[in-house]
Amino acid sequence: MNQLYTKIKLTVLALIIFQFIYMPAKAQWQQVTGLQGEPAYWIRGTSNQLFMVSSNGVLNSSNNGNQWNTVPALYLTNEVESISTSGDTIVAYAYPDSYISTNDGQTWSVINNPPAAQINSMIIEDGILFAATGGDYVYRSTNLGANWIQITQNFNSGYIYSLASEGTTILACTDDGVYRSNNSGQAFTQVLLPGTAVEKVYLSGNIAMIFSFSMGVYKSSDNGMNWIPYQPLLPFTEIRDFCVSGNKIFAAAVDLMMVTDTGALNWTAVNYNQDIDFSFSIHKKGGSIFAGTNRGIFSSSDQGLSWTETNDGIIPVGT
Repeated sequence: MNQLYTKIKLTVLALIIFQFIYMPAKAQWQQVTGLQGEPAYWIRGTSNQLFMVSSNGVLNSSNNGNQWNTVPALYLTNEVESISTSGDTIVAYAYPDSYISTNDGQTWSVINNPPAAQINSMIIEDGILFAATGGDYVYRSTNLGANWIQITQNFNSGYIYSLASEGTTILACTDDGVYRSNNSGQAFTQVLLPGTAVEKVYLSGNIAMIFSFSMGVYKSSDNGMNWIPYQPLLPFTEIRDFCVSGNKIFAAAVDLMMVTDTGALNWTAVNYNQDIDFSFSIHKKGGSIFAGTNRGIFSSSDQGLSWTETNDGIIPVGT
């Protein structure tokens, strides 16, 4: 009986000691909220909505990023690579078929991609589709992809990395410099860096930016007609996206989001106040700037001075 009593006392004592050791440690842990967003590889907006590309498909927000919803036709079944918008028309570039909505994302239909061996990107501008190809020049469609016309005039190379548009101006980045069209892509003329591969192009209003792995960043203030090397030099070797907002220039440089302005001597890193490993895309809509990161979407209403996580509804499928 004494031995049993002694065993009971020791067991109770052990439980008490365990409780005192375990409970304070447990109290140090709290449930982590936020930062639940899928990686946002691409973000673009229409007049009323935002659309973002995640690893699982496309989501949209009709309240400036406060709440995100999946786009059923483009979620979990399609490997969408980029989004392009013009007015309320949205093009989701994917392979082997791309998708288009002409009513702000309410309904979608399939675009038959042009007959090229490799398509690098697709954009929409004023109802005209343009496809950049890896060796087959530029394809152009005036009937939303029902028919395509190959544009080869004045191109010295058929490898087109990316395209950007503003009204009737189309800029094409190739492995032989930058080409410009002022007639909605019917013909192009070389305007910058012949013989040089240029990977990324951005065009908004009269401001154009390009990025070349070998030559860095160039800027145009006259709709892509004339260019100058843009100083300061960006201290990174890859840029995925640009955005100009007022006197601020943002560059999604993969590892970091960088920002500078026309009077600065160097770029500075955007501070999200969160553990962000990669920045993929940057877009301005109204008075806000939206950044696509590996932790979802962050927004800023003060030219990038402070950022707010806007990931409600963007939940990783694997969780």
